[in-house]
Amino acid sequence: MSRRKRRNFTAEFKAEAVRLVRDSGRSIPAIARELDLTETCLRNWVAEDQSGKPGSLSVSERQELESLR
Repeated sequence: MSRRKRRNFTAEFKAEAVRLVRDSGRSIPAIARELDLTETCLRNWVAEDQSGKPGSLSVSERQELESLR
């Protein structure tokens, strides 16, 4: 099996993917397949958004701040 090429995603794409997981009620594997992501990648984004680093903004908070600017 060949490895996928490493791809870069915007903060907006990540925030939207996390929002889909939280708001849709669908599973992470289902959303990952729909967005052509690996489950691990999407799980990491959701975990980052939930925990974040002390003093740092979550993906959704960054997106909201950018839209307010």
